[in-house]
Parts: sequence; structure tokens; C-alpha cells
Amino acid sequence: MNVEQLGLSYCVGVTDRGIQRGALQRMPQLKRLALRGLKQVTDASLDELVKLTRLEHINIRQNGITEAGCDRLRQAMPKTVVFK
Repeated sequence: MNVEQLGLSYCVGVTDRGIQRGALQRMPQLKRLALRGLKQVTDASLDELVKLTRLEHINIRQNGITEAGCDRLRQAMPKTVVFK
């Protein structure tokens, strides 16, 4: 898929389980990802999120990712702007 932007904010059906199953990995061109307001997306999803090597912006406000998880994302993806 050639998807470059994906907005999943406030989609209550999006969970760690869906992300861990590699749904986002089918979009290798992804540059912008919005995961705002997804309380069921937590630090458990970080291993999959850091695989999005072309990501330029990610919005993880108001979800289950902790400040420590946010720091881990910033460290693993220094070129990606992380909105927390």
C-alpha cells in the first residue's frame, strides 16, 4: 500500500493487539500517523511503532502510551516528531 498519512484518532476499536499484529507494517510509505485518544494503545505497541522507519510525525496524545514510552519513541526515532 502507498498510504502516506493515516488518521486513527478516537477510533475506539484500535488496540495494542491490532498494532501488534502488524497492521501498520503493511504501509511502509507511512509518514504521518495519528493515534490520538486511543486509550487501548499503550507502551505494548512501541516495538511495532518503531519499525515505521519513514515516519515523520506521530500524534500519541491522550492515549495509553506513557511518558517513558514517548521518550523511548523519540530515542528510537530521532527524525520523527512525536506529539504527546
